Parts: sequence; structure tokens; C-alpha cells
Amino acid sequence: MRLKEKISTSKFIKTDDFQWVQKIDENTFRLIQVTECLGTYDISEGVVPVDTLDQDEIREALHPFGYRDMEQVREEYGKAANQILAECVFESEASPFLTFQTEREAMDYVNRYIELHGQDEEETK
Repeated sequence: MRLKEKISTSKFIKTDDFQWVQKIDENTFRLIQVTECLGTYDISEGVVPVDTLDQDEIREALHPFGYRDMEQVREEYGKAANQILAECVFESEASPFLTFQTEREAMDYVNRYIELHGQDEEETK
């Protein structure tokens, strides 16, 4: 993907070229990503509550990314350890639910998503 879109990241942070995460609370994260697949652009989104994961689920999520356990993730990332776990879970389990023909269409969707979900609770009332 070559197009570099400027994303309004109110409460969202860009974690990879085409992935953004929003911290809802200490244990819950909202993620959205774009994946190029056979010339189309797939959107995956979801909310990951890491405090609902058991030790086996945590190990299964971390191992494909080269982490042995949460202790290692905490050592490497400190306060961001739960976010890293959420990203690993999301990347392992997320399924695309929308497909766009162009990168621009996909990025327009991501911009709208971030704008919608980046609002404060007060702004949405």
C-alpha cells in the first residue's frame, strides 16, 4: 500500500502502517486495520477485552509474535503491555467484514470510523 493518508487520531494511535488502536480502559482496546489482499482492501475491526483471556489464550496470542509470556511483554513494553496483547489477539483472530476496491475507499472508511469512535462520551450524547 503506497497511499499515505493523514488520519485524524483523536484517541486512536497508529500502531502499524495500516492499523490503529484506541484504549477504552486499562484492559479494553478498540482496533481497526486495513489489509491488502489480491488487489482489494479488507477492513477488520473489533474490541479486545484482555482481562477476559485465560493463560492459554494469552500464550496462544503471544507466541506467533515471538513472545514467550506476558512477563516478557511487560518487560519490553511496560504500561503498554495490555495494548500489545490486544494487538496480538486482534491480529490472530480478526476477520475482514468489509472489502473495498481501492485503498482510498478503505482509508476513507477508516477516517470515518476513527472520527466516529474518537469522540468523547460527552460529544456523543
